[in-house]
Amino acid sequence: MALAVSGTPTFATSSRTSTPSAVRTAQVYAFAVGASLPCDIHAAGCTPCATAHSTTRALFASYNGPLYQIQRASDHGYRDIGVLGAGGYAGASSQVSFGAGTPCTITKIYDQTARHNDLPISWGGCWKGPGPGGSDVGADAMALPVTAAGHHVFGLKVTPGVGYRLDHASAVATGAQPVGIYMLTSSNYTSQWCCFDYGRAPPTS
Repeated sequence: MALAVSGTPTFATSSRTSTPSAVRTAQVYAFAVGASLPCDIHAAGCTPCATAHSTTRALFASYNGPLYQIQRASDHGYRDIGVLGAGGYAGASSQVSFGAGTPCTITKIYDQTARHNDLPISWGGCWKGPGPGGSDVGADAMALPVTAAGHHVFGLKVTPGVGYRLDHASAVATGAQPVGIYMLTSSNYTSQWCCFDYGRAPPTS
């Protein structure tokens, strides 16, 4: 998986125009797509990203922070992998040098929105994982090399037992509120199982 974003739709109407809402949305998207990234486009269409995770690139044109965190097995050291520049692709060369000669695990996937709904490795949920105390395990950081727009980056390879989850995420849809989830994945890695732990969960209270 390369990226996942989610947004809570906001539906707006205006008494000053008779333009159909679908046409208005298309016009906004056409205006935004020229210089914007996925979450900028969603915001312009009144469906802003409530969370935004990617190991390969920024999802906002202005984002210049970390994408994910890795840990190497040799000394258990950590490193944040960020973008090459605002709105850019992951600086994967930093990962390659940091993890040379030792296994590396993705331990956290950062939320690119201002809400900081970062995803740690899941505690396991209802179906217990292979980690300590039934937790899930992190993905092999080097297992899914891909090329995006000429940049060498790494996707998130989900194998049985891998999962990332945040309980009590802030500012996300609850109850019957509408929500959309957008995910870019590969069909090259499938199994007989229907699902895995990934994403943010709303508060139960």
